[in-house]
Amino acid sequence: MNVYSLPSILAFTINFSIAFIILLDNPKSKVNRWFAAFVFAFVLWNLAEILILTTSDFTEALFGAQILYRVIFLVPAFFVAIAYNFPIQTAKIASKVIFYVFLFIIPIILLISSFPHFKIEITQLSNEPEGYFYKLRLTSEPLFVLQLIITAAYIIWGTVVLISKIPKLRTVRQRNQTIFLLTGFLVIILYFVLINIFRLYLATEFSAYFLNTIFVLAINILFLSILIHYKSFSTQRILRSGIIYSIVYSIILSVYFMVVERISYTLKSYFGINSFFTSALIILILVSLIKPLETKLQNLLDKLFLRDLSKYRRNFSKFNLELQNYLAPTELMPEVREFIKRNFLIEDVICYLRDDAGNYRCTENQPEMIPPELIKKNSNFFLLAKRAVEVYELDAGKVDSSFLKLLKERKIEVILPMVFNDELLAVIFLTKKRYEKKFIEDELERLTILANEVIIAFQRNKIFEELQKQKEEQFKLEKLAAIGQMTAGIAHEIKNPLNTISISAQNIKKGNLSAEENSELLDYIVNEVDRLDKLLKDLLKLSKTLEIKFETVELSSLFAKTMNAIEAKYIDKVKINCDYHKRTVTNTGDKNIYQIKINCDCQKRIMLRTDPDLLYQVLLNLGLNSIDAIFERCKKDDTFNCSNNGMISFFTEDRNNEILIKVQDNGIGIPENKINEIFNPFFTTKEDGTGLGLSIVHNIITSMGGRITVNSKPGLTQFNIFLPIN
Repeated sequence: MNVYSLPSILAFTINFSIAFIILLDNPKSKVNRWFAAFVFAFVLWNLAEILILTTSDFTEALFGAQILYRVIFLVPAFFVAIAYNFPIQTAKIASKVIFYVFLFIIPIILLISSFPHFKIEITQLSNEPEGYFYKLRLTSEPLFVLQLIITAAYIIWGTVVLISKIPKLRTVRQRNQTIFLLTGFLVIILYFVLINIFRLYLATEFSAYFLNTIFVLAINILFLSILIHYKSFSTQRILRSGIIYSIVYSIILSVYFMVVERISYTLKSYFGINSFFTSALIILILVSLIKPLETKLQNLLDKLFLRDLSKYRRNFSKFNLELQNYLAPTELMPEVREFIKRNFLIEDVICYLRDDAGNYRCTENQPEMIPPELIKKNSNFFLLAKRAVEVYELDAGKVDSSFLKLLKERKIEVILPMVFNDELLAVIFLTKKRYEKKFIEDELERLTILANEVIIAFQRNKIFEELQKQKEEQFKLEKLAAIGQMTAGIAHEIKNPLNTISISAQNIKKGNLSAEENSELLDYIVNEVDRLDKLLKDLLKLSKTLEIKFETVELSSLFAKTMNAIEAKYIDKVKINCDYHKRTVTNTGDKNIYQIKINCDCQKRIMLRTDPDLLYQVLLNLGLNSIDAIFERCKKDDTFNCSNNGMISFFTEDRNNEILIKVQDNGIGIPENKINEIFNPFFTTKEDGTGLGLSIVHNIITSMGGRITVNSKPGLTQFNIFLPIN
């Protein structure tokens, strides 16, 4: 290896990386395959140069010259193939295999005919222990002249194809790519011809080498410019693919190997040491020196080339979290607008949102730079695109000409459609970037991804709004239904007592009643007034906010109080066996005494901070309801033995942060279709019930910070009260 081979080594590394990037980006694409083959031809060119410049064997140098000679005269054929396929294929003939066979068979036949007399001169490099230099030798031999004519014809052929293709291309980007490829290739060919003419008159080989170095690097610049400047690939993708790393490492390793070569040469010259193992050891030492540098170098390159991308990823992650929260369209679109302006350095962003009527309206009270009717008119194009579209791509005859003209006047450069389920819900227009920067392919991909995330959030928020509206409507309907039910219940509960009072008062007013009859009617009036008074008190309990007076109480004392109240109320109707009291109350005058057993685990000492009066009221209400449910079952269920089968149970359970109180009976049960209505005001299954008892129970429990549930089936009903441990 010597200093003369360094440019060729670097060119080989760059071209080899570019060829693989193009091929692996989309192996199924014909243009990718041909362009990769075109670059691989120059890779062979570089390899042949490296072999010629580094070998000490004349035969090896001659072999490299043979490869180089073939490549030189085959490159124009690759140029024609690229002309037909890059950036897109426009001629039908380019899809036929026979065309490419004919294209390459002519120069191949001429190359075979000229074997082994290649018109390349090989000369030894001066002041170097190894290596040769080459130059093309011009002759007037018919076969060589024919090769030059065919080569020139192919170059003209490819040039004509590219020039004729330019008006047929759909986008400005494709036209610019084609013009750049054409211009670059012609400049390189012209430069190659001039180099070989000048070589005939250059006095030193270094001057020829200098011109050759410029030529090699010019080819690299051409391919890299096509990849990066004209957005065939993003800088980030090239970096991720390893081309930058490869180039940098190649430079470093090339320098290291040149050091190895010089050290080996010195050892051989002064000490007579010429050992393969010595060179291998030096290489091992030098390569080990670069390893600590590798990670730091890669991190440095990542920070240098991917700094903006890393920053965007962080900002996008934060913004994506914000999108998870509900934002009304009037709040969401301004957030999106500011995010795009800040992260893509856009001078201005204009958002249009589709309303319920299908028209597009500008958000944030921005001036309407684009008439909404034009957006609606060209919506089909954006529905098909479903991605960020640069304005020059619209030059395809697919949009209204007035729309395209207006976009250019307003300096719009990118349009971001927001599509969901084949509906164009919004359109965002982006003006030029600050600091005269241009949009790159990677930024367009990021904008497309951003639009997808935003439109998903937009639809989720819209669904949430609809559910909220439905919920509000349902709540209104339920509220009206509850008011109607309550009104009907109040009217019913008031009407019956009033009728009784009215009839009794009218009879008293007529006179001619005995003192006993008169007293009986007055008792009716008093009882009905008491009933109305109780109804009004229950309504007040239900409607007003309860004042909870918390104090610590032992639950067993509340159970005992409840047992006594139930026993006192039904002492003349039922025989109650209560495990807690361990006594039996019997009314011997009643031949149809029901036997109801009440169980409670009152022996457990559980302390609870609650309002004892209100909780006692809840337990008593549930206990009395259980008695009524058992009475009802006794009337309707012939298989139920009312003399001794009735049972009510009160028991508790300590559950970490809350106390569970269960009230259970084996009465008639609650119908399944009514279970969700039992806590509604005025809902009752009793003939003489007001339907307010369980509503009051529910109100008390929720006011104390607890909750109440119910499970019921025929023969078993269980109320569960959950109270927090304060």
